[in-house]
Order: sequence, then structure tokens, then C-alpha cells
Amino acid sequence: MRILISGGSGSLGVFCNEYLDQKHKILTVWNSNPGNCFDFNNVQGDITNRKFLEAIFKMHKPDVVLHLATVASIQQAEGMDENYLYDVNVGATKNIAELCNEYNARMIYTSSEQVYDGEHEALLTEDAPIAPPSKYAKLKLKGEEAVTSTSNNFIILRVGLLYGLSVYFTRNFFNFMYNSFSEGKKVNLFHDQMRNPLAIHDAARIIGDIIDSDIKNEILNFGGIDVVSRVDMGNKLCELAGFDKSLINPTSMKDIPNLAVGRHLTLDMSRLKSYGIEPQPMDAMIKEMLYFISLEDEE
Repeated sequence: MRILISGGSGSLGVFCNEYLDQKHKILTVWNSNPGNCFDFNNVQGDITNRKFLEAIFKMHKPDVVLHLATVASIQQAEGMDENYLYDVNVGATKNIAELCNEYNARMIYTSSEQVYDGEHEALLTEDAPIAPPSKYAKLKLKGEEAVTSTSNNFIILRVGLLYGLSVYFTRNFFNFMYNSFSEGKKVNLFHDQMRNPLAIHDAARIIGDIIDSDIKNEILNFGGIDVVSRVDMGNKLCELAGFDKSLINPTSMKDIPNLAVGRHLTLDMSRLKSYGIEPQPMDAMIKEMLYFISLEDEE
């Protein structure tokens, strides 16, 4: 299939480039940082520019559009211009949905687990209460609404906590944790927030499976199968990589004033599993990451 990837240089995008290019004809779009996009069919441009979007749709004629581009974090969003945030997260999303209809393309939009209330211990189904606590989460929800009200053929993925080790400019807390432990530095990790994290390279694999499926007009939770705190993740990394567990400094979410994030962002993965798609266990994914890091160290 012909696949158009927006946000191809982001933390998930670089893995999707590698995975999807093995089987499909991709065009990956980046703006300020190329990541690994130069290794693939790529184009640089601003997705808030409607004419740019029209040009790349006309050039690539996609069967599937994987819309990953976004302002990437709660922290980033809080200090940014409201109009720009809206243009990126909502305006561009609506334009892409309209163009997908025009080209009869399926649209896959990555939203966020942050749209949920996240204050109750029960697993969150896709029908759980919606109450986005941050500017970032509110805009992701508006992006969902732009997709569902516009697209004829869509999948919305409410993405959980992604973790992994990336060699590109994109970094996540797992990178920071690994690098800090490697240097013998202590790391503050929440003990009182529960998530079901998803390995980034496994997320790319699952997206490939979704693209190959006949799933249509669905909202899907998109997380891992292990329900853990960040302290749990730190302990598991130390155990598998041989780091000193005393470098973990357990902290509470309550120690950070005005933190607009839910405490129980644990996703019910039943709907995704009902399509025969299942994430891999955290143990196995961390072992894979450490194996690939060891290969890079040998080169």
C-alpha cells in the first residue's frame, strides 16, 4: 500500500518509517528535524499549510495516512501559542481527514490516553469518562472530534505511555532513565501513578498489523499489557541491565504542583485484542532493546 506518514521524525515516527517501509511504499513527512527520514522517501514541510498537504496527497496518492504529527507533550503545550497549538493538533487533523475522504484513504490518528479522567482505579475502556485535564489533552480530544466528524474511514488510537531507546534526536523518559543509570546517577520516578506502557518498536509493529486489518471507524486503546508504575519500570530495567536499584528515587505525583495528569491511566486492551492484535510483555521488549543497544556498542 501507499502510506503517508505525518510526524515521521518523531519518537514513534522513526520506528514506523523502518517497519512500514519493509512492506509498503511510504512517504514520510518531517518539519524541523529529519530523524531517520532521509533513509526513506521523504518530504519536508509544515502540515498546518493546506496547500502543502494538497500537494503531497496529489503526489503520493495514499491508501493510508498515518497521522502522528502533533505537539508532543503536556510540558511543550503549556508554554506555546494557543493558535499554533490549535492549527497543529486540530486544524491540520481536519484538513488531513478531508483529503483522506477525497483520495479514498483510510486515516489512522494517534490521540492520547490523557483524554480520560484517569482518577479511578478501574481499567479504562474506550467508553470510560472523558475529562482531559491539560491543554494538550483537550486538543487531542478536539483532534478526535475533527476525525470522527469528517472522515469516512478512520481509526483513532488512544496512545498510552510509550517507552524505548532511540538513537535519533527524539528522547523519552526511558532513554533518560537508561542513560542516567549507565552513568550512576539517581532518577526520580513516580511510585503512585499506574500506566500500561507500550514499547515504541512494538507500537510500530502493531500499527502495521492494524494497517493490514479491515478495522474501520473504531476508537482503540493503544497501550501495553503490563500495569506498572515508573518505579516498577525502573526496577525491571535495573534487573535486566544489571544497574543498581538504589539509583531509583521513588517520588509522588503529589510532589509536583499543578501536574495535570491522571493517576490511573490503565487501559483496557480488550477491543484491540478482539481483532487478534496483542502487545508484547514488557520483559521481552526491554530485553530486545538491550540486545540492540549491545549490538550498536559492538560496532
